[in-house]
Amino acid sequence: MGIGAFIALVVLLSRYQNKVVPQMGSVAGVGITLNTIVSILATVGRACMLLPVAECINQQKWLWFSGSPRALTHLDTFDQGSRGAFGSVIMLWTINIRNLGSVGALLLILGLAVDPLSQQLLHYEKRLEPGRGDIVYLTKVMEYNTDLFLSSETLYDASADDNETLSEPPQFMKSAIQAGIYAQSSGIPDLAPLCPTGNCTWPSYASLEVCVRWADVSSKLQRSVVPAAGLQKGQKGQVATWSLDNRTLISNSVENARLNVSNAAKLVNEVGGRPHIEFSGTSAFDDSPAPLAHFFVTYINGSNSVNKLDQPLDGISNLGWNFSAIEFMLEWCVQEYKAEVKSGVLTTTKLKTIKDFQPDDFGRLTVAMAYNRIYRVPNSSDVSLPNYLLKTFRGSVLAKWISAPTKTSDLAEVFHSKLKKKYLNTNYEVIGPEDADVRTAMVRIVENVATSMNIAMRQHNTTPNQEKGTVWEEQTFVKVRWGWIAAPVMLAGFSVLFVVATIIQSSGQARRGMVWKSSSVPTLLALNSDLHKAVGAPSSLSKTECVLRGAKVSLSQDKQGGWRLHGS
Repeated sequence: MGIGAFIALVVLLSRYQNKVVPQMGSVAGVGITLNTIVSILATVGRACMLLPVAECINQQKWLWFSGSPRALTHLDTFDQGSRGAFGSVIMLWTINIRNLGSVGALLLILGLAVDPLSQQLLHYEKRLEPGRGDIVYLTKVMEYNTDLFLSSETLYDASADDNETLSEPPQFMKSAIQAGIYAQSSGIPDLAPLCPTGNCTWPSYASLEVCVRWADVSSKLQRSVVPAAGLQKGQKGQVATWSLDNRTLISNSVENARLNVSNAAKLVNEVGGRPHIEFSGTSAFDDSPAPLAHFFVTYINGSNSVNKLDQPLDGISNLGWNFSAIEFMLEWCVQEYKAEVKSGVLTTTKLKTIKDFQPDDFGRLTVAMAYNRIYRVPNSSDVSLPNYLLKTFRGSVLAKWISAPTKTSDLAEVFHSKLKKKYLNTNYEVIGPEDADVRTAMVRIVENVATSMNIAMRQHNTTPNQEKGTVWEEQTFVKVRWGWIAAPVMLAGFSVLFVVATIIQSSGQARRGMVWKSSSVPTLLALNSDLHKAVGAPSSLSKTECVLRGAKVSLSQDKQGGWRLHGS
């Protein structure tokens, strides 16, 4: 039965190896776990294996006395050794270790380790497994169409030759652009998808978005110094200008410029045609089929490496300052992503950006993707949004003599805030910025604008598209550590060997009726009359042990053929 219990333990562990922890139900309101069943089987197996071992220890007692004379107190020693671990320790200490009964005592001691070691068989580990029944999705944009959001009121555009009116983007998009401008330096978090468990994955997907490109064009700036115009009588001086491809980006005059945002795009309203935005004057980007905004940010960089002999305007305009410039472009794109949510944190990885937009028969910008989807930007949206960006991405920051800087737009003020600066008395100066840090900060502003616009498009999508994903649930799996099975296996194996060895040893005496095991009756009858007289009647336990300690006996047959313990 003990071997059967251990076999059942192995079968049970094999059944649940690498499986989800089972729900075993309950008994009397108390839950039953896999550990409980393992403990029960290990305990039953240990008890069933050690019971015959205890019987064989008692049988070894008679084999022990059937040889040379032994101390009569060894009867009690064997009896204690068969009862448990403590008696087995005493037996190992007292009896010759070469006696086979000592092996049985050792097995009783080692049997105590079977229960705790069997609990080491089970190890539980957390894994993420696909859930069932839960729907998770993230939103993507297939078409940006703001016609449904446009109000009947349109704004008059003074630059239109035929006084046509132009619709503006919806309020949510204008709000998103402003939110991106004023976002913190850390950036704007992406729109959280629906993921109830906090662990979800999605296949690769694509969405219509606004992408950003930028380039440092400082090396292309051309500086020129010209006589100042519009001076009062008696004044003289010079003005420095910084230009790029015959386009003046910034110049120093009586109001010394510190930063300027200038557009490379303009609104064209041809007679008899539809208004459109014309993008020209690019320095670094001439390959965009669907631009939204194109502008330069020119800013004072704090260096002073030009000719110090330039003639200032009555000491007001410092022509020795240098400027840097960054070219930015916002454009439509289709961005491929790989997304996952792990422990509640969304991670998106950009895979590929596609910009192959072409107008369709209805004047819309379209692009075909590998996912067999068409991404569209209607013409009305493609004009209203660039026109708003054209008016937003412009402005300057100026510094008059002995005065703090003044701004002409909020956007220019935000860009200017990234410069390292200080006030000295009433004179405003820019001091030694690390140009790379300034570029990084300015690029982040534009990237925040694009991210905010993309989130707004997903939140206010007129044609909702949801990419379904896989929800992952954390489940507990059973991991069997088979090395710990050695304890019950060794106990079973050595117990069987011990029992078989005892049977073989006792086989000769069994024919003479000497298989008495743990019975106390043979002990009562074994002492012969001479030995009884020598040891006397039972007294206190201590006195009896003192009397018996010196008594040596051996088990042999008398003249009548009965087995007796004879003193020697």
